[in-house]
Amino acid sequence: MSIIRGIRRTRELTEEAIEESVARLVQGDEDRQAKRARCTPTARAAVSRDDEEGDSMSPMYDRFVRNGGESIMQMTNVAEGEFNRLWQLVDDFVVLRWNVGRGKKCKFEGKNALFMALFSLKHCGKWDVVPMLSPFLYEYFVEDGNAKWGMRELVVAGKTIADYPCARYATDVTFQQANIPYGLCEGRSIYYSGEHKLRGYKVEVSVLPTGKAINYAQHYPGHVSDIEVFRKNQAFHSKNLQKSEEDKSLQDGGPLEAKCPDEGALLTDK
Repeated sequence: MSIIRGIRRTRELTEEAIEESVARLVQGDEDRQAKRARCTPTARAAVSRDDEEGDSMSPMYDRFVRNGGESIMQMTNVAEGEFNRLWQLVDDFVVLRWNVGRGKKCKFEGKNALFMALFSLKHCGKWDVVPMLSPFLYEYFVEDGNAKWGMRELVVAGKTIADYPCARYATDVTFQQANIPYGLCEGRSIYYSGEHKLRGYKVEVSVLPTGKAINYAQHYPGHVSDIEVFRKNQAFHSKNLQKSEEDKSLQDGGPLEAKCPDEGALLTDK
């Protein structure tokens, strides 16, 4: 019995023992907090960034976005807003077809793949892919003013040329000055334009009354006359001045209406 009483006496709590135990607990907690505080902000930011990338649908693209500034522009040659607009145009199509079906799946998301494609177009050496893609991009993004603005549409919208309402468009040859080519004098002389007293190239441009250009002809050396440039582009004019059945019912009033009833007119300065 005396032994049992001794054990019980050693377990009795005193005020000093309680205070000492609490002090040890407080000190231990402070040590743990100090140890956690020694973790660098960079390490915590890296952990946070990894968590964000794990939740992101396009971690590669988002990593450049977080860098801010001109990161997207530097990588792809398009601004962030332009890239997002381009992605919105293809988003539905890509999402429905990305990694669908059998076979090995792509480890990159569709948006990242688009980002890498634009990156390759800017930084990779060869541009063979550009001639392949440009017709599709041009057709999708560039409005065909020639098809939109026929003669009837111009008349209905009141967009005809005031003094010559019979004219569908106007045509003129522009001159672009260029440096003197290297070589013999005979080879350089073909670029000299007597009209402009300069060396350069000539290009014929056709413009609708709305102000939109519908055709740029091939460029020619400066010595080629304006009328010769016009004749070389005759196929375009013959095709686009043909009147449709609806256009034939419109009042032409042009000076050559009786002679050329099936063709519209154009204005030119030759």
